[in-house]
Amino acid sequence: MLYWKARNAIEKDHALFAHLVAADGKTVATYDSPPRKGGHPTSQWDPNVSVADTILIPVSADAPLGSGYKIEIGWYDPATQQRLAVVGASSHSGANVILIDSFTIVE
Repeated sequence: MLYWKARNAIEKDHALFAHLVAADGKTVATYDSPPRKGGHPTSQWDPNVSVADTILIPVSADAPLGSGYKIEIGWYDPATQQRLAVVGASSHSGANVILIDSFTIVE
């Protein structure tokens, strides 16, 4: 479950991505969709109102087990595929992803 809040009105509709990345940098699974699977476009968000979005990253049963996995989450413009910059304590300086790391996938 992810929670988002726009500080200002958003003119464009953006899409969310979430990537499960292995320790070797290989993307193992992905999720890409407009918010709420298209049911609540970012251009309709009210400023300073929280928007909840449930996502599920489908992971193949043959995904390698192990440590060092991370999840990269971010936003992009579907028309141009350009990622949006991320600003905040949970992002890298100048990055375009929110990073959740490091964790282990076990059987």
